[in-house]
Amino acid sequence: MPQNDRSPTMPAFRRPAAAARAVPADAIALAALGTPNMPHIERPSTARGGSGWIGGSTGCRKSTLFTYFQVQSIAYEYAHVPPGARRSWVLFDLKGDGCEPLLGGLARIPGALENTYYLDPFARNGAPGQFPLNLMRADTAGLPTDLLAVQFAHLIGHVSGAGVLAMPLGGRQMERISSTAHAAWETPGSSPIWIVDALSNPAAMDRLAARCPNERARRFLQAVRLPPDAMAATWTRVKSVLSPYAEVENMFGASSSLDWSRLTAPGVTTIVRMGDPPGGSLELVEFFASLLVRQCFSNLLASRQSPWPGHATTIAIDECQLAAVGLQDVLRRLVETGRSRNLQILLISQGTRALRDASGALFESLLTNSRYAITGRLASADAALYVREALGPAVAQSTASRITSELISLPPGEFYFSEANGLPTRFRAVDADREGWARALRANATAIEAMKRRLCPRPLPPAVHLEDAPEVAPAVRAADDPVPATPQRRRPRSRLG
Repeated sequence: MPQNDRSPTMPAFRRPAAAARAVPADAIALAALGTPNMPHIERPSTARGGSGWIGGSTGCRKSTLFTYFQVQSIAYEYAHVPPGARRSWVLFDLKGDGCEPLLGGLARIPGALENTYYLDPFARNGAPGQFPLNLMRADTAGLPTDLLAVQFAHLIGHVSGAGVLAMPLGGRQMERISSTAHAAWETPGSSPIWIVDALSNPAAMDRLAARCPNERARRFLQAVRLPPDAMAATWTRVKSVLSPYAEVENMFGASSSLDWSRLTAPGVTTIVRMGDPPGGSLELVEFFASLLVRQCFSNLLASRQSPWPGHATTIAIDECQLAAVGLQDVLRRLVETGRSRNLQILLISQGTRALRDASGALFESLLTNSRYAITGRLASADAALYVREALGPAVAQSTASRITSELISLPPGEFYFSEANGLPTRFRAVDADREGWARALRANATAIEAMKRRLCPRPLPPAVHLEDAPEVAPAVRAADDPVPATPQRRRPRSRLG
């Protein structure tokens, strides 16, 4: 005769069966069995779903919890959803430590590795992960080239102006970069490396102007003049971002570029790893993260009308504060309107202050519009900020003080879960099969190596520089439409004659 729940021989963790049954069939439980209310995340759809934020200091196992959620969600899609309707995943790992466990989890899902792409902009010496990134041949989602050039120049100016000893670029330097980028975008066969070449010396700039068939772009290119020292400083800063070593040059100089429509197709998982920048340069991580995330977001926003009846897409950014400054406008738009486009945004950071300092507007929008938040152990200032901003004055002071003190001292593997600005619930995270992921990673090493080279089976050929490009007929300028020259500033006359 079967025993009931009140039997003294029944294990204690099976008592709250009603709470476990409350989890929807298509949701992923985050808590260990037996946790009251069973915190869970539902699959995004046009009817439900939404963005979320996961925060916690190093060592609280937030990456393990999130990897478990990803693997379980993808496994559900392959088991219960037709191929043409499966959700797509784009995972930006700016720290680099979550890719290997995730690949091990995907290796245990039949058919998942065949639909996975892997990008590593810092892969060197023929290592897997290289990919073509010629921005002049990318899908720009219908944006005018002059607007693209301005965005590109501001991104380079912000990233190259970071650091302890760096100085922000001046207005005329930014104008020089944007005019050069505009001419490169309008020139057939060009690449971002030509921007570096053209800024290197006046003769190379003249060669780019002679090749550019767009009269307006050529005018802007030739109208701006800089002193030699300012020109040299501009070239050095741009070169440090676009050409730090040969593999980056080859990516930018490729004959094609990423197709984000392909990388976000139904059932596709795209992993972007940025954990090994040369010299540990966070500026390069910020540049490539901002560039690739913006490309992905722009493609999704341009291709999905609202409401979107097609497949769902989840975009996750680990260490999102590194890309917040360059992306706060488009990130806010997706956090606030992504639900109508069947988009789910998951942002992961090590605390609250880093994200707020990077972009206060994004931090406020995230706390206001996120459907759920998961928080692990936080530093005292981060915990106080989270409780004050996320819970607000509606929570009693005694409750807020208790949650703040518990967030400071949470042991690894325990989190708080809050949904729709509700009162947080403390839970112990489900035990992830990390050993199983590691075994699957080793057992499928050959298949994973081949998957990492899917976008670039062989090392990219060397980039073609502006001076090595085949000669073309110079662009003809109309005689009645001269290029306006930059007025020369007259030196003041000395009182002594």
